[in-house]
Amino acid sequence: MSWLMENPVAIIGAVVCVEFALAAALFRSGKVWVLGVMALTAVFGFGLLFAERLIVTDREAIRNTLDAGAHALLTNDVNKVYPYIAPDATALRDKARSVMSQLSFREARVAGDVEIEIHGDQTPPTATAKFFARAAIREGSRGSLAGMPAEAVERVVAELRKDDGRWLITDAHGKDGRF
Repeated sequence: MSWLMENPVAIIGAVVCVEFALAAALFRSGKVWVLGVMALTAVFGFGLLFAERLIVTDREAIRNTLDAGAHALLTNDVNKVYPYIAPDATALRDKARSVMSQLSFREARVAGDVEIEIHGDQTPPTATAKFFARAAIREGSRGSLAGMPAEAVERVVAELRKDDGRWLITDAHGKDGRF
């Protein structure tokens, strides 16, 4: 059922189909009560769309964490990146501090779809997110990492854990080793 709250297309498609069927029934039968059913269907559809906007599923929360973490990189302030990394993920925190002391980002974002696998049977729940990361560094960065081009797109695998209702990154690495 969470798929219904992650994408409004299913809701809109279902409501449009039902409305077309009801419109056909109205023209065929001429019964006025069909207009009432059409109005109720529209109200129900808007209610579902409103609920879809309010309810944040785990998949949406994970995507929000990844997007916000990438946006925080643009500040070039490691203290603004740390809230998206689990406090006990010291290796990842050290890596972030090291990279951000050498580079200034002019672009950092999650590109395209994110493939998310949630491991809800664990306590606390964990997840694996696979996505393409796009990064670009500013010219004149304070240092350079071996092999880091000025712009890069790489497939990244991130591990996350749900702590106190928030998804935090516990590990992240690129398939090509640049990130």
